[in-house]
Amino acid sequence: MRILTYDLARTVGWAFADARADPEYGTFTLPRTEGRYGPYLRRFGEIAYKHVDAFKPTLIVYESPILTRRSTIDILRALYCLGPRLEEVADICGIECTEGELGPVRTHFLGAGNCPTNTDDIKAAIVAECRRRGWRPQDHNAADALALLDYVRACRIPGWANQGLTLLQGAT
Repeated sequence: MRILTYDLARTVGWAFADARADPEYGTFTLPRTEGRYGPYLRRFGEIAYKHVDAFKPTLIVYESPILTRRSTIDILRALYCLGPRLEEVADICGIECTEGELGPVRTHFLGAGNCPTNTDDIKAAIVAECRRRGWRPQDHNAADALALLDYVRACRIPGWANQGLTLLQGAT
């Protein structure tokens, strides 16, 4: 299984791994929308196609967008159009694509009861856990994509889940 994950935001985090291999990961920044979504979506699509061409994934998973108090209508429109754009790329390329919910990903990656409630603390905890595992994400966006990748592996690859995560083993 070749898995490509995305943390969708203006600065998009991505991670890729072939089954049990060490992941590749990074980030890229999309242009500001300034009320125009065509160039924003076109750039995202170009990069998504480059990732598909380079990595040849069999599964693409993106993190569900979340609302915050700082979410303006422009931010909401920008975030909510990225998932469907990625689904379009995957559909054209014949790749399975799905959405991953934030809560279960964080619980899996940080452990039940270890997930802070403050957004900045959560970001820091996920980056710290990535570093504990030997990964060096450049920011919280890449770290979130790595956490999502690890979650998807736990759900889809038999024997990947850590001990104590039997609830996730065998899930699809």
